[in-house]
Amino acid sequence: MYAARNIAILCHTLSGNGKGLAIARETAGILEKRDINHTLFINEWPEDFLTFSEIWISGGDGTIHHYINRYNPEQWPVALIGGGTGNDLKTYLYGKNKTEDHIAMLLDHYEDHQIDLGNCNGILYANSLGIGFDGDVLKNMMTIRKTGGHLGYLIAVIKTIFTFREKYFDLFFADQKKRIQPVILAVSNSRLTGGGFVIAPKASLMDGYLDLMYTDPLPWWKRLWVLPKVEKGSHLLLSCVKHEHVSRVKIVPEGEVMYQIDGELKAADKFDIKIHDKKLKLRMFTSSK
Repeated sequence: MYAARNIAILCHTLSGNGKGLAIARETAGILEKRDINHTLFINEWPEDFLTFSEIWISGGDGTIHHYINRYNPEQWPVALIGGGTGNDLKTYLYGKNKTEDHIAMLLDHYEDHQIDLGNCNGILYANSLGIGFDGDVLKNMMTIRKTGGHLGYLIAVIKTIFTFREKYFDLFFADQKKRIQPVILAVSNSRLTGGGFVIAPKASLMDGYLDLMYTDPLPWWKRLWVLPKVEKGSHLLLSCVKHEHVSRVKIVPEGEVMYQIDGELKAADKFDIKIHDKKLKLRMFTSSK
């Protein structure tokens, strides 16, 4: 049943401090034992994948981000096999499992779906976009990289809670204009960020909408009170948290701000965010969402 399959495995050596490469090599070994055609691409990816039946990406949200911004996301079925620092999109789609079990499911129990992608100023993203506070958190990337995953993100968030200063933003969506001064300002495609924080508990990858979430200005003690609720995904019940489903939103800050897009740190002085006109062809387990 595997004769017609030819799998391209993509990874970067920097993903997850080398974890992405380790999982990619483990995956290649499993495919070798099962006599399945495959090629492992480390750092240097090909111009196209015309000879391949599917793409498997080893790494976190940043590696997926690189893929969707370089290639046509609708052209080849893509599967995620983990190996990044946070692995939020992979965890949400597949759960946490051993590499060998994960590979077995992708080989024997899969179906292809079209999932939404976000577009911010022409840059595509599959998982999350956080403006202001998230950008400051990501400045502590060395802490996150060394500690890894959810714990590293939590340490960086707590540090940022005491130093972050809210700026004013103008929001434009659905014929509305709002002036806000948020701590958290996120436009999410998927539910998770930061190695497991449930930032957008109502998000769906197939509903044609992005989830806009922002808070009121908060003193440091209230930020500490809100944080555990964001971690568990119960923060939307708070009066200081606002949530909207949007297909497009424009955000204008007072001056340039830092932001993260799929874990990549950038800066901008305006944001035009919308659902992208193309979908990502994604390979999921038959029991997946």
